[in-house]
Amino acid sequence: MPNLPRWMLWKPIRHWVRETGMYPPTYHPVPRILASRKERVELFARYWAKYVGGGELVFTRSKQGRAILLAARAQQRPKVKQQAFETWR
Repeated sequence: MPNLPRWMLWKPIRHWVRETGMYPPTYHPVPRILASRKERVELFARYWAKYVGGGELVFTRSKQGRAILLAARAQQRPKVKQQAFETWR
């Protein structure tokens, strides 16, 4: 861990912040090369949760997943002065 004391302080607070809705969920696409098989996607999600946080999978080809995706697209995004973009290939 780069900063263990800060991480130990943030870890218990992070769950509370997410549960109260102060920090809306963000959705990221799984890289295309990993999205070809469900087993790879689940493995990717496990490591994402371990190293990044979160990790709930939403399969957008189901009715429920499609509704979540459309709701996320409809949310107003925060205004930022500058954005950086990355593209998975």
